[in-house]
Amino acid sequence: MAQAEVSPLRTQDTFMDRKPVYGILSPSPPLTFSGEELMHASFMSSTGSAVRVEINDIEESLLPSTSAALRRCKAQVLRPYWRLLSFIGWRAFGRESIYYSKCWKCLNIIYPVFVIILLLFAYAYAVIACQGRLNIDDDIEPSTLLPLLTTKRHHPVSSYPLPNITDYWNSTQVVHAIYTVPSTPVSRHIAADETPHCYHIFTSYIVSDILHFLAFCMGVWIFRCQENEELNALIEHTFLQASPLATGSITQAKMIKSMRWILVFGGLWTLSTLGLHGLFLGTFHVYNSATLEPLVGSVWHYVILGVELIGILIMNSVNTAVVINYATQCEMLIYYIRAIDRKLQEKTADLRVIMQDVLRVKQAISRLNGPTARMTSLCVINFSELTVIGLCLLILNKFKDILVWIYRGCFVVVWIAYLVFLLVQASRLNSTWSKFKQSGLEVRVFGYQTCTIQELDSFLLFMGSTKSHAKLFNIPVKPSYLLGILVLTTFTLLILIQTNVIVKANWFL
Repeated sequence: MAQAEVSPLRTQDTFMDRKPVYGILSPSPPLTFSGEELMHASFMSSTGSAVRVEINDIEESLLPSTSAALRRCKAQVLRPYWRLLSFIGWRAFGRESIYYSKCWKCLNIIYPVFVIILLLFAYAYAVIACQGRLNIDDDIEPSTLLPLLTTKRHHPVSSYPLPNITDYWNSTQVVHAIYTVPSTPVSRHIAADETPHCYHIFTSYIVSDILHFLAFCMGVWIFRCQENEELNALIEHTFLQASPLATGSITQAKMIKSMRWILVFGGLWTLSTLGLHGLFLGTFHVYNSATLEPLVGSVWHYVILGVELIGILIMNSVNTAVVINYATQCEMLIYYIRAIDRKLQEKTADLRVIMQDVLRVKQAISRLNGPTARMTSLCVINFSELTVIGLCLLILNKFKDILVWIYRGCFVVVWIAYLVFLLVQASRLNSTWSKFKQSGLEVRVFGYQTCTIQELDSFLLFMGSTKSHAKLFNIPVKPSYLLGILVLTTFTLLILIQTNVIVKANWFL
């Protein structure tokens, strides 16, 4: 009897946590096994198997297919995103492992606690070190010395009995001569090597930290406790709307490329926050600060600064995870709507199928406006606050040092980047949805395949009743709203600058 010949096997990850084995099997008679052998093989495959075996067509590696595109998406997009979630404690380690050992269980208990401790340390150290120098009253000009002041001081001159004075003054008196002496110069600001004094701590630091920690707790609940996989499901549904051999602007390759650009943008932003913190340390000479030196000593102070950098990395990685999750879902929904719109214009799908797709989009946007939007709104508040404070410090800055100007400018650019990116993604989604609804009106005018007037009216009524917009703070984010706010803010700043309200008259502003 001929034996089955198997070619060298190649292991590759699948999209939904599977590890298939590709192989070419030559025809052979069926092999028979006893019942005990089958039970033993089943037990060994469920407990001690190194890989999960799945038989796939060999042509998938040669011809493009949706399953191959999904596996590529998992390797290039989802896996880096899952690593980010694991780094900030939102995803358990070892979820993709076949054998979940006790080491993974211990790590998944200890690591989230470690992340929380680092976050709390970063919050506290930001207040102690007055991180960012966000006090608009005192941090807009360099440390200057006040001019010499004249102060009246009482100085004892002599002590002697006063003759020929009434009994009330017959006792020994101390005569105080009043004379004027120059006072010592008083610095309006602290020196670089002294402990900084922060003002407006609650509004500048505590409120921001509370909102950030609430967003972190919501992420733990959504991704770790509930094991939310809405992004994975949305990617699968969107990929099914595009054919592997399709060309144009709606292809699976372009979807993967767009998501990878979002990941790259998030990674660059996170690294830029570390560079911004290093620029802050160098600009204001905080590396020589004696903030914690009286407590732990000069050597350990640098260790604490290193721990602070790790805390800042985790803190900003939380912001990045929130932004990537929200922006990627918006991007996938935009592709989904465009794919439906193309089928509607080309009249290649049944009207009932299009209505089903529209209903799925509405449900996906409703889920996006749930806990994900609330978590994103908390981060948007932080981004807005830091952007406004940074703009004020940049406009009112009186430092002559070029490093201070660079730091103030980079501070605004870093925080406004995420703010604008989130608002633009939400507005693009709402704009695409509005354009699609306009295409639905054309169907009623020009007809659709062999549909009757009653069916077209039913479709038009369905499209009109389907109202769904991406929201932040429970407010629809529309391009018209953003443009109006931008114009109003620009003209307000222009008027304040021209009237010398926020800055004095100078040759530049």
